[in-house]
Amino acid sequence: MKILVVENNSSKIKTFINTIGHHNLTVVDNENDAVDCLEQNDFDIIFLDNDLGDGGFGANVASYLFNNRSNANNESLIVLHSYKISDSIVISKLLSNTIIAPLDLHIFSYLGLDK
Repeated sequence: MKILVVENNSSKIKTFINTIGHHNLTVVDNENDAVDCLEQNDFDIIFLDNDLGDGGFGANVASYLFNNRSNANNESLIVLHSYKISDSIVISKLLSNTIIAPLDLHIFSYLGLDK
């Protein structure tokens, strides 16, 4: 499975790597690198945080996909893992294939990624 993780928190990044690092995992910590990855690669799943600190906002990544409908990643499952549910709701209105799931180890099991 090819997975993009957009997250700037080093502790959360370690959780992703330790739990689902056996998949083809790409990790970026800012919106510009996320958009570059989306332009150059097709992912099965995108884990997207909204608050990327000085690295921008996941909402801008979602806006890129919304404004570029021909990008194959619009077919990807997008897991909005922001702890700010209100941010995730706004982003989910832009993209159709989203689920809102704050980062918790159960989400990996639910998606069958822990195998």
